[in-house]
Amino acid sequence: SVEEEYSIAAMSRLPVDYILNITSQTFEFQDLAVKLADKEGFNPPEHTIGAWFTLADSLIEETELKSKFKEYTKLLLAAPLMKMLEKMSELTAADKIKLLQDNQLTPVKVQGIWDTLNPKEDNIEDKTIADLFFSVGNKLDILQIDEFYKKTFSHLYSKRHEVEELWIHNDNVELTWPVIRYISKLHFPKVSTDQWGQKELIDMGAFGVGLTPDQLKKIPAAAFGGDPTTLDTFFSDRMSLGQLFAVFDKITENSGANYELPAALYPCLHSSLITGSESADNIKIGDDVEAMVKASVRFTPAQKIAYIGHLDTSLWNKDTLTVILKHNPSLLAEVGHKDFMDNLDMVLNIVGEATVGDFEVLVENLRKLPRRILHAWLATARDDEGVLDIDAMLDVIPGDLDYRTRIQSSVKACSIALPGLSCKMIDEIPLDRLMEVLSTYRFSMPGEVIPSDARMCFVSAIRRYLSTKAVAFNVTLTSEIELLSLLSSSDIRAIGAELLLSWGGKVLANIPHPEVSYEVMLKISEENPHLFFHNGVDFEDMEILAKQSLTILKAKNKGNVDFSVLKKMRDLLPYLTDSLMVGATDIQNFFRFAYTSPLTKGICIPHANRQNFRDLIVKGFGEPESWDSEVLTVLGDLLVTLDEADLYAIPPAALRKAVPTLVKESVYASVYLPEVKGKVEPQLYYKACNDWMTGTDSENTFSPAWERYAKWLVSGSSLVTRYLSAPTQRVALRKKREAESITVHQAVALYDKIQEIISDRNPDLSVAQRHKIGDILWQSEIILKNDLKKLSGEETNDIEKLISSINKSGVDLTDVLEKAKLRVVLSVISYLKLTAKDLGISEEYYEALLDRFTLGSRFVDGVGIVSNAVLSRSKRDTTELNYMDLHDKVMQILTDKFSDLTPIEQEV
Repeated sequence: SVEEEYSIAAMSRLPVDYILNITSQTFEFQDLAVKLADKEGFNPPEHTIGAWFTLADSLIEETELKSKFKEYTKLLLAAPLMKMLEKMSELTAADKIKLLQDNQLTPVKVQGIWDTLNPKEDNIEDKTIADLFFSVGNKLDILQIDEFYKKTFSHLYSKRHEVEELWIHNDNVELTWPVIRYISKLHFPKVSTDQWGQKELIDMGAFGVGLTPDQLKKIPAAAFGGDPTTLDTFFSDRMSLGQLFAVFDKITENSGANYELPAALYPCLHSSLITGSESADNIKIGDDVEAMVKASVRFTPAQKIAYIGHLDTSLWNKDTLTVILKHNPSLLAEVGHKDFMDNLDMVLNIVGEATVGDFEVLVENLRKLPRRILHAWLATARDDEGVLDIDAMLDVIPGDLDYRTRIQSSVKACSIALPGLSCKMIDEIPLDRLMEVLSTYRFSMPGEVIPSDARMCFVSAIRRYLSTKAVAFNVTLTSEIELLSLLSSSDIRAIGAELLLSWGGKVLANIPHPEVSYEVMLKISEENPHLFFHNGVDFEDMEILAKQSLTILKAKNKGNVDFSVLKKMRDLLPYLTDSLMVGATDIQNFFRFAYTSPLTKGICIPHANRQNFRDLIVKGFGEPESWDSEVLTVLGDLLVTLDEADLYAIPPAALRKAVPTLVKESVYASVYLPEVKGKVEPQLYYKACNDWMTGTDSENTFSPAWERYAKWLVSGSSLVTRYLSAPTQRVALRKKREAESITVHQAVALYDKIQEIISDRNPDLSVAQRHKIGDILWQSEIILKNDLKKLSGEETNDIEKLISSINKSGVDLTDVLEKAKLRVVLSVISYLKLTAKDLGISEEYYEALLDRFTLGSRFVDGVGIVSNAVLSRSKRDTTELNYMDLHDKVMQILTDKFSDLTPIEQEV
C-alpha cells in the first residue's frame, strides 16, 4: 500500500505472491531499501526471504547491494548461488570467512563461497583456513575436502580430536557417509587391521566409524581387552548395527576380558542378557538406565519387551519414566493401557515440571504412543455421568494462555492424547464444537495422515454439521454438492485437504458456490501431495480438480497465468494435461518459492504429465546442461520428471556437489506412508505412489521414472566415492595388442553394419525391443543435439541447421559425430547381445572392441542383473561377498584406467 506505512516486522510476514507484487512506488513509499537492512526487525520465514531478495534485486541498484553487502547480509545470502557470489565480489577473504562461520548456509552455498577463497592470493594463514574447515567442512564437496587434506595436512593431526568432537560425536552435524569414510581413512594406522592392538584403537578413536564390518572382524580380539576406557572414544552413534555386532563378537571372543560393556553395544545383547535371566561370562552390563534407554532406540521388538520386563515396577519411577519419555517413548508401546492409566499422574507430573524445551519434546513423544493408550487417556475427559467434556478434552482454560501453561493448569491434559480419538467419541462431539475439535485434532497428529476410521467418522460428522447449518439458515438442499456450498472459510481451513478429498474429485469440482469452490481448491493444492494416496481420490479425480482450479484462477487473474496462479495451484499443477503460457521468470520463482519442504516435491504422475512438467522446468531454468548444483537442490525430487537424456546432460560436477543433499531430501525411498489404500503396513513413498496410479502399462506407472532417477543418483554417488580409494601407485594395465590397434574411427565403421542388422531383424523384434532400440537412437540424438548446440551457440533442434552453422564457422565436427555413432554401436551391441559373427568381424577384433570401449564383454543390462541374480539367488552364493569392498575395487580400477582413455572413451 502507498497509503499507510508498515513496520518491516509486520511486512516480513507477507506471503510470497504479495512480496513479488510490490511495486516500485510502494517500495519507495515504505522505504524498503532502508528497512530491508534492519537486521533486528527483518525476520521473514525461510521460505519467503528469497522472494524479498528477488524484489530488492529488481529495485535496488547493483552497486548499492554490492557495496552494502554487510548491511543486506540476511537478504543477499538468500539469493540464487551465482547472484549471491556476484553480490559478494567486493568482500575481503576475512569477510567471507566470517560469513561462513556466522551463518547456517546450505551445503551448495558453502561450497560456492569456499571456492572463491584463495589462501595464497588472499594471504590466508593455513591455521585460519584449517579452523574454517573444521567449522563448515562437513558441508563441502568431496573434491574440496580432498584438496584441503592434501594441501593443509600439516594442521590436521593436531586438530583430529576437534574433528571427532565437532563432527563424529556431534549428532547435530550432518555428515554424509563418503565424507565420514574419507576422513576416517586418512587417520587409519599404517599397519593392516589384522595387526592392530589397543594402541591402534586409541589412535583411531571415533574415526573407527569408517571401518567396514569386514575390517573390524580382522582386528585381533585382544585389542578390545584390558582397560574399558580404551573403547570410550571408539564408539559413536554413527556406527551401524553391522559394525557394532562385529566389535561385540570380538569382545565376547576375548575370554580374558572382564569389564563393563560399552553402552553403544547394548543393541547387540541377546534378550536373555537384557532380562538378566542369563549372565555373560566375560562382560558386565551396567545399570545406567539412561544409557540403556538411549541404546534401546535400536532394539528389536523382542529386546524392547525383554527390557520392559526387566524394569518391572521401576519403569514407573519418576527418573526412569522421564528418561523413557524423552529418549524412546516407543518402549511404552509394550505396556498395557491399564498399567499406563494407573500411572498417568506420574506422566502428568513429569510433563508439568518440564522446562520449555523438554515440554515440547515430551508432548510430541507422548502423541506417538499407540492409539489404544491415548484413547484410554482421552476417556478421562468424560464427566461423572459419562458425557464427553469438550473443554476438558481440549484443555480450554479462560484467558489468553500459552499451551504449556494450559497443560500445567489442566487436571488430565487430555489434549495431548487427541490422536487417540475414536469413532464413538467423534460421534459424541456437539456439532457447534466440531470444527474447534477437528482443527485442534489435525494439528496434534504426530504425522499428517489421519487414520482411515477416524477420517470417515469425521466426514460423517461434517455432513451432519452442514445439514444442521442448512436447517439453521432455512435452506433446502437436495444434493451433497449443494451441501458443500455451505462451507465457510474457517470451516475449510479446519477440515483440511485430506478430509475434503473424501468427497472425490467429481463432487468437489462441481461445488456451485464460486468462492467455496475457489477456497477448497486452494486448500487441496497447499498441502503435501502424498495426501492424495490416503483416500478415495484417484488420478482422474486429480486431473478434474487441476482443470477446475486453473479455470477459477485464470478467471480471477483476467485470463493470465503468472506466478500467483502457479503458486496457488502448486500440488495440482502436475496434473494438468495442457501446456501453460507463462513466463520463464514466473516459472523459476514458482519452483524456488512455492515448494517449502522436501515432502511438497514428492509428486506422483504418469509419463505424459511428467513430460509436461519437465517442459515447464526447462522453460524456467534452461537446458539441463546449464544447471549448477543449486538448481538441482532447488528442484530436488521434481527431477524425477526428467528423461534420461536430460539427467545425463547435467554437468557431473553439479551432480557431485548436489547429490548428498538430493539423497538426504528425497522422499521416494526414505519416507514410509501409513494408511495407504489396500495396504495394512506403511509403504515406501514410491511404492504407495505406484499403487495409487491407475494405469497398468509401464508408461502410466511411476516405477520407470523413479528407477531412472535413482540410477542417476547412484551415478552421482560414484562421482563422490571415487575419492574414497586410498592413494596408490599407478600400475600399468595390460592391454591386448589388438585393443591398442583399434581406433575410434574403426569402431564407428560398424555403425552402418548395426543399422543393417536392425533393419533385417526388425520384423522379428518384439514391440518392447523395437521401443528400446528407438529409445537408444532417440537418446543419442538428444545428446548429439545438445553437443551441437554447445558448439553453435544456437537453440534450434534442427540437426541439419546446427551442422550447417558449425561447418560455416570452420569447427571440425568429426569428434562429436563419431561420439554419437559410437554410443549407438556400443548400446545396440550390448542390448541385442550381438556376437562377432553377427557383426562380421573376427573374435579377436570383437574382444578387442569390447575391451577398448566398454567395461568388458560380460556387461549385462541392469534389468538383466536383477532378473538373473536377485530373482534366482539359489544359483549363486553371495553370502561371503563384501559389496562395499567390491564397489571400492571397481572404482579404483576405473580411476586407474581413466587417464589412459581418449576423451570419447571417457564420455562413453
